[in-house]
Amino acid sequence: MRWSSFMAGLGIAGLAAVAGSVRFVRARAAGHIYAEADVPAAPVALVLGAKVFPDGTPSPFLTARLDLAKRLYDAGRVEAIIASGDNNAEYDEPAAMREYLIDAGVPESKLIIDTAGFDTYESCVRAAQVFKVSRLIMVTQSYHLPRAVATCRALGVDAMGVGDDSARQHPRSWRRGVVRDQLACLKTVIDLRARPGPVPEPAITAVETTSRQTNMEATSTLDLRTDSGSKKTAQRRKVCSQKPGGEPSRLLRRRNSVQTQIVMNSFD
Repeated sequence: MRWSSFMAGLGIAGLAAVAGSVRFVRARAAGHIYAEADVPAAPVALVLGAKVFPDGTPSPFLTARLDLAKRLYDAGRVEAIIASGDNNAEYDEPAAMREYLIDAGVPESKLIIDTAGFDTYESCVRAAQVFKVSRLIMVTQSYHLPRAVATCRALGVDAMGVGDDSARQHPRSWRRGVVRDQLACLKTVIDLRARPGPVPEPAITAVETTSRQTNMEATSTLDLRTDSGSKKTAQRRKVCSQKPGGEPSRLLRRRNSVQTQIVMNSFD
């Protein structure tokens, strides 16, 4: 009887924690989520990665995000697009996003590839602290948008959001995403309190700045390259198998040697 009472109390406490975190997320994002036609302009759109099929094709959910970002770019709402996601031996979200956007007509010089966006928090903190973005439009599915916008704003970025609803045509995946995202609000609150900023990556090297007197633009060039040798992949797999749930440690993921080429307008 005592054990069942304890478990019931634990369950109630867990539900209360999730409910409180959902309220926090919604309050942080309130007033900063827009319809596509109404969103104010910003220097960049941040597109969060999602599932990529083994052949490198973006999933329908990721395709919808990329199409939305492309429309914002075509409409002049953003000047560049950050494609942020995870990459490993099985899939490479940023590479798939890059190829899709280039094929869709976005100039390569307007794409910023972030290969260390392992989750929503990491993509946001890297936008703020690595790429020095102070204002952006977040692009993801509408059920995920409050959490993504709230995370960026809590990290000091003036983030607005435009959500995709076209993926509702996949109702089972959509419902699963809605439930998962409500639970993930608790993780967001914990991340904001407990997780540090990104580990400085020595691979980020040269920065070139063009004259502001000629065209009032600042161009930054950062070279990022991903070393995906089989030895590191095997090491990562070994660590994953030793951790509960199979999730690789953040420290190991951050040790990947990364270099990314970025040519972009100033975010100031």
